[in-house]
Amino acid sequence: MTLQQHNGGWMIVVTFAVAIILTIMPLPEWGEMLRPQWMAMTLIYWCIALPDRVGVLLGWLAGLVLDV
Repeated sequence: MTLQQHNGGWMIVVTFAVAIILTIMPLPEWGEMLRPQWMAMTLIYWCIALPDRVGVLLGWLAGLVLDV
């Protein structure tokens, strides 16, 4: 494994952390209906971009974090 491949894992973790923050962040009442599913969009992106590194297990863990 090269150094560049190893550093890519941090970008995945950071984007999921940002997605969690955006999901938790409060919005005004009129904006609640317009809130996108940040975690789902992030998971779909990484599953398309890196299917060998992001898959069902990470999706399950992301759902577990959102439920908690």
